[in-house]
Amino acid sequence: MDITTALLSFSLAAALLTVTPGLDTARVLRTAAGEGPRRAMLAGAGVVTGVLAWGRIAALVLAVSERAYRVLRLADGAYLIWLGLGMVRSAARPQMPGCRRSRPRRRPTGSCGAG
Repeated sequence: MDITTALLSFSLAAALLTVTPGLDTARVLRTAAGEGPRRAMLAGAGVVTGVLAWGRIAALVLAVSERAYRVLRLADGAYLIWLGLGMVRSAARPQMPGCRRSRPRRRPTGSCGAG
């Protein structure tokens, strides 16, 4: 594979991954729908700040040490497994019908079951 083909392939893959919505997009859209555009802008700014911070940390680790990169990779994997197990636990937890109070809202909507 020559450099032109590799660069075009990478650019196409990067473009597709960039425009594909993910969890960050869902977070911002949910915030916009539930809390308004100002809070959605703050959520988007938080997402961008987090991505930039992780990018800088990964670049620094890669530049410093291959062993540190392996440790970071294992820690990231462990974190993803922990998040997945938490999602499985919360999905398996029984919920009372008609009672959904996972997070407090800005405006009170009444008590559980009174609605």
